[in-house]
Order: sequence, then structure tokens, then C-alpha cells
Amino acid sequence: RQWHWPDASQERKESVLEFVNTEASYGEDLRIIKEEFYLPMQVAGLLSQEQLQGIFSNIQELIDLNESFLEILQEEIDQEQEVGLPGYGQLSSSSPLLSQLF
Repeated sequence: RQWHWPDASQERKESVLEFVNTEASYGEDLRIIKEEFYLPMQVAGLLSQEQLQGIFSNIQELIDLNESFLEILQEEIDQEQEVGLPGYGQLSSSSPLLSQLF
């Protein structure tokens, strides 16, 4: 069976997917910064620990926050798929987190 999406529901679905994909991409960028810049610079001793801390002061906290946020988003989407139309057609009505966002 194929669902017909009203324009607003389709736009909401696309917005949510874009938001989640953007967050996932941001998290990947943070991990690249840590793995390709921070850690090699730390090992090579190119900068003092104080300088590294000034540049990359909260990189791990940002990574952790992003991962937690993505988990919450995924849980909300999964819950919506169980109670709403496939493709999160009713996100704003029953999802406390996503109703705040959208």
C-alpha cells in the first residue's frame, strides 16, 4: 500500500530528515576535526596543551552532545513511526521534543 502525503506532511517529513542529516553531518565533521587535526597535533607536539585547549576546548563535549541529541531524535522518529503515519506524518502532535523544534 502506498501513502499519499499531503503537502504539509511531506514538507514536515523532508524538514525533519534534513535536520537529522545535518546534525549527523555536523557530528561527522566534529569527529574529523578531532581525529585529523586535534589528535595528530597533540601527538606531534606542534602546539602546547594550553594552545590546543584554546583551539579545541570543547571538541569532545560537542561530539558527546551531538551523539546524545541524534539518539534522542532517532528515538522520537522511531516512536512517531509506531504511532503516526509512516514517514513521521504527525510529528508535531505527539512528540514533545520535535514539537518544540517544528
